[in-house]
Amino acid sequence: MRDLGRVVGALVAGLALLVGCGSAASAATLKASYLLQGTRASQTAGAPDLVDLGPGNRFTTETIDGAPRQVLAFPRGGGLSLATDGLVDPVSHSIVMNVRLDDVFGFRRLLDFSGGDADDGLYDLDGRLVLYGAGSFGGDADPAFDGSWVQVALTSEATLTGPQWTVTALNGSPVQGAATPRRFRLGADGLRFFKDNVRGPSRREESAGAVACILLYDGALTTAELRQVAVDPLCPAPRPVAPEQLGFTPGTYVGRTSQGLPIGLEVGRTSIQYVEFGWRARCADGRVHRNSIGLGGAPIRNRRFSVFGVLTTGGRGRVRGRLDGERAHGRLSRWAGSAFDTTCVARGIRWHAHLTR
Repeated sequence: MRDLGRVVGALVAGLALLVGCGSAASAATLKASYLLQGTRASQTAGAPDLVDLGPGNRFTTETIDGAPRQVLAFPRGGGLSLATDGLVDPVSHSIVMNVRLDDVFGFRRLLDFSGGDADDGLYDLDGRLVLYGAGSFGGDADPAFDGSWVQVALTSEATLTGPQWTVTALNGSPVQGAATPRRFRLGADGLRFFKDNVRGPSRREESAGAVACILLYDGALTTAELRQVAVDPLCPAPRPVAPEQLGFTPGTYVGRTSQGLPIGLEVGRTSIQYVEFGWRARCADGRVHRNSIGLGGAPIRNRRFSVFGVLTTGGRGRVRGRLDGERAHGRLSRWAGSAFDTTCVARGIRWHAHLTR
């Protein structure tokens, strides 16, 4: 995407550094609450409806905390917008949402304050929550996005020194803080969710996914209030599923194929995030070739998965498998054209892998 030095991920241990500079904090008041139960309207009176960005958004049912719940699913390139002019202070406000992303690798837009004009905003970056465009301010937060549901919050307030102070939180726990420039203030174009900028650099940094609820407050939520919102029944933070309930343990799995070549998988709670494996085959040119393949993610259902991808080096690959406790096994294939200017087919290769410690 860009200069990662501009990615902000300061841990909350550094918050006191800027709090000491003085701020103009005010009590946070709920101004809009979207529970997305078949409608894009707010439960809180006086707030405008959410508006679809692009076609494809649809209401569907997913399981959250072990129970079915209606949510609004959005395709990659879809999303939502909200008119915030006159609803909340453009500098001092708070946003809370329960969201699930299908693809968590690379930059995936969560919030845009520019109406689609700027690259700056709130993103998932390889599973981590980051503010992009606020200048370098330390390391990044622990991974949080793995294809499962998570509550994301952003609070912003004015400071006495000029820039606004922005804090992000996951499931009620603050994880980042930064002084953010004017590009993070809400303007006449309001707020955009999940859709990347359509003008300027680095477009299409988006993921399909779903959103269960969105709350908007006038004023910055305090740390205690963030914890309270996470357990409030209006839009509670999803509870993490224990590994014993999943039937497998998320993490990094490594192993070998029946060809004696390596395979590795990054396993989340609800999805396979990445697979890489080696292959060997006698190809159409009569020669034996070998190479390695990296494939993107796929959902896990009943401990089973099937990861498919079109390869940048030519051809296609697929890995099917099953997760059992701390072990995984299945079959993989690679076929069609290749980087060797020939056609290579290697089908039905068995593989086994185990969780690394």
